[in-house]
Amino acid sequence: MTTVILTGMCRTGTTGTSKFFNLFGIKSHHQKLNPGPRHNKKFNFLDPPKWAADYINQKTKAVIDSGIGYESNWELRHYLYGIARACPEVKFIISIRDPQRTVSSLKAYNRKDAKSGDLVKLYSDTYQSLFDQSIYFPDRVFWMSFEDYAKGKYIVPFFNLFGIDPNDDNMVKAQTFLKKKIRSSGEYPLIQSRGFSKCLDATLVIKHIVKELS
Repeated sequence: MTTVILTGMCRTGTTGTSKFFNLFGIKSHHQKLNPGPRHNKKFNFLDPPKWAADYINQKTKAVIDSGIGYESNWELRHYLYGIARACPEVKFIISIRDPQRTVSSLKAYNRKDAKSGDLVKLYSDTYQSLFDQSIYFPDRVFWMSFEDYAKGKYIVPFFNLFGIDPNDDNMVKAQTFLKKKIRSSGEYPLIQSRGFSKCLDATLVIKHIVKELS
């Protein structure tokens, strides 16, 4: 069974992609066995502290035992290296969305009480951490653009991951799902911040190191 884990920032297609694969009979989870606030902080992934190592062991056992095909979990942003080492057959997708729209969406829906500056820093730190880890596994880590995902660019690459037949019926089903999902995401005011340039730098280096999902 192929196992694929998508990570990145919240509001970058994590929920939608999980529902997409469930639609085609692929056992999928969204935010399964999260590290939680206590463990959801940056650490030296090359020499993890005991609490991080314990979580990695717990998570990798769950991945192996559950037989899932696909999981989307933005809270795994600091655990890619550990899971990749423990599960050499797992592939990873890093979902990247325009930082201004990601932070604005977070502020509108998930983190209404958070300071905009803190969310900008979270975005930058997330992708810098993912870059630092993904350079060790350039052949197993791919990136995808949320904007292009919404337009249907990755339908066939998604199908290819799990051997789904790209016949006309499946293509129509996938396109219909994406149209409904994107329409339901809502509108929200865009936050302004000088920090977005640093955010873009963090995602650009990922695109230079690993390949786009294709």
